Amino acid sequence: MRSYEIVIIVHPDLDEKAFTDVLDRVQSWITDADGKVTKVDLWGKKKLAYEIRKQTEGQYVILYADMNPLFCTELERNLQLNEPIMRFMITNAIETVEVEPVAEVVETVEEAVTETEAVEEIVTETEETEAVEEKKE
Repeated sequence: MRSYEIVIIVHPDLDEKAFTDVLDRVQSWITDADGKVTKVDLWGKKKLAYEIRKQTEGQYVILYADMNPLFCTELERNLQLNEPIMRFMITNAIETVEVEPVAEVVETVEEAVTETEAVEEIVTETEETEAVEEKKE
C-alpha cells in the first residue's frame, strides 16, 4: 500500500446531497479495492484559473488515501467517467520531513546577520580610508 493524495474539482452547481454522493462514491471505490481513506479535506468553492466545461468555479476536495498502486489506473478511469467531477489529480503523498527546531534556525540567521554587519563595517571603513587617501594626493 502506498499513500496518495487525490485532488478533485467537482461541479460547483451540485447541491449538498449530490456533492456528498459523489464523495461517498469515490471513497467507496477506494475502500472496495482494499484501500483506506485516511483524511478528507474540503476546500469549498474556489475560482478556477481558467474555464473548465464553461464553469469558472469548482468545489475542491483533497482525499488522502492508502491504496494499491495497481488500483490507480482503475480509479483514474472511474473519475474520468464520473460526470460531476470536472478535474482530478492523483499524486504520491509527500513523506513527512524532519524540520529543524525554530530556535536553531533563528540562531543561524542571527549569526549570519552579525557576520554581514561586520563585513559591511569593514567595507565602509575601507571606503572611507580610500577616500581620505585620495584627498591627500
